[in-house]
Amino acid sequence: MGFLGLGVGKLDLHLARHDFEAGDWLNGLILLHLKEPVQAKRLVALLTATQRRRERRRDSDGNERMVTTTTTVFETEVEVAGEGTYKRGETYEFEMRVPHVDVPPEFAGIAQVARMIRGQPPAPLQWTVKAVLEQPWKFNVKKAVSIRVL
Repeated sequence: MGFLGLGVGKLDLHLARHDFEAGDWLNGLILLHLKEPVQAKRLVALLTATQRRRERRRDSDGNERMVTTTTTVFETEVEVAGEGTYKRGETYEFEMRVPHVDVPPEFAGIAQVARMIRGQPPAPLQWTVKAVLEQPWKFNVKKAVSIRVL
């Protein structure tokens, strides 16, 4: 087995589709491409919405600069399989509902509030589906796929 879980293999993540609306069911399939059997805590699927924003910040010298930050607005997970031995070629199906997410005011930021006042929309949410094989005391095996939520 690879040192700290490195080189143990990879996951493939296949989705039935990549464009969704709030309330739709997201169906996926996780395929394991492991070099040898792996003892893991669990296999999970995560749905995450993040938002990037640019804002001006002052450093300790008083100089202003633009910084880009990414904030997680929404995250949910589904446990696909529990603790056990995972083997090459195994497949696991999962499903989860795509939520309706409004960007809360605390994530808007001054720049986005100014854009809304000027009639410009806030930065769009970036949605990701990720499969993670969680291994104790080792690096997790992951695969992520971007989706669009309209």
